[in-house]
Parts: sequence; structure tokens; C-alpha cells
Amino acid sequence: MIRRSNPAGLPSRRAHIYSQVVRVDRPSAFIFVSGQVARDENSNCVGIGDVAAQTEQVIQNLKLALSAEGATLDDLVKITIFLTDFRHSPEVDKVRQRHFTASARLPVSTMVEARKLASPDYLIEIEGIAVLS
Repeated sequence: MIRRSNPAGLPSRRAHIYSQVVRVDRPSAFIFVSGQVARDENSNCVGIGDVAAQTEQVIQNLKLALSAEGATLDDLVKITIFLTDFRHSPEVDKVRQRHFTASARLPVSTMVEARKLASPDYLIEIEGIAVLS
């Protein structure tokens, strides 16, 4: 029901952290996760000034949101990453590699540099779409 691919001819330099294409046939449920930021369960900002620590917290928040609906990171078909500075992308990619490891289950991914996020303490925000089949 869900097929992920990196078609020949498309750039593949970063294919180890995301898929170029995801096809979904007849899903049973779509899950849309709003942008997650580096706040812990007490609403404290985690990792001020440390994009790796913030990325780790954001991914933990994504996991919690997905888990509440019976899904995991493997069910993500699309993520959008908002960074306040593209120079942080290598650090973000290192954290992503620890969590998105199964190349057959990588979501499509878009990274956008945003001038500001909801708080000046945030360096990253990630939203996602998952499909349960």
C-alpha cells in the first residue's frame, strides 16, 4: 500500500535520509502532525542554541504524537523541516540518521529556511504526514 523510491535520474546525494517519492494506494488512515518544536512535556525549551539537542527533542515529540495514533516514524510518508539557518543542516542530518534508519521506510522530505519560528529560542521545527495501511 505504501511504496517509497528514489528513481534513477533524480539526485541521490541525501537518499540515505529521505526518499524522493512515496506512493500511497488505498490508505486506511492519514495522520497529520503539526509542526513540533524543542519543547519538553513541561513546555520548557530544550537545547537553546544547540540544534542537535533541539532536533532530538523534536523527533521525540514526533514519536509521541505518532504513538498516540498507533503509528511510528516508519509510518511517516512526508516531513517538512523548518530551519532558521541552513548551516545547521549537517547537524540535523546526523540526528535524523539515528532515527530514520530503514532505507525502505524513509519519508519524502522538504527542508526550508525560515527567518523566524514561533520563538526566538527555536532553531528547528518539523511537521509530518503518516499513513497507516
